[in-house]
Amino acid sequence: DLGYVGVLVVLMMVMEMLVMAVFMIMYMMNPAGLTPMTMVHNRRGAAVIAGVVFALLAAGFIMYMIMKTAMTSISMTIIRTTSTPT
Repeated sequence: DLGYVGVLVVLMMVMEMLVMAVFMIMYMMNPAGLTPMTMVHNRRGAAVIAGVVFALLAAGFIMYMIMKTAMTSISMTIIRTTSTPT
């Protein structure tokens, strides 16, 4: 019966999430914010690296959009010029 299988799958997923949540809380570095800590030893260096990576990703995305627009424009021009009825 498919209804039984569906309920069984949902129950299995719920139990999986419950076990995962228990282990995450058990092994978390800072549960409930009791001991403030940071995982970064070099804040300024990490901020610079993050900024550079973000700038590179943003520049890559902008270049991709420019190239996509240019290629679409060029291909539409080619289609228009080659498909004109004679």
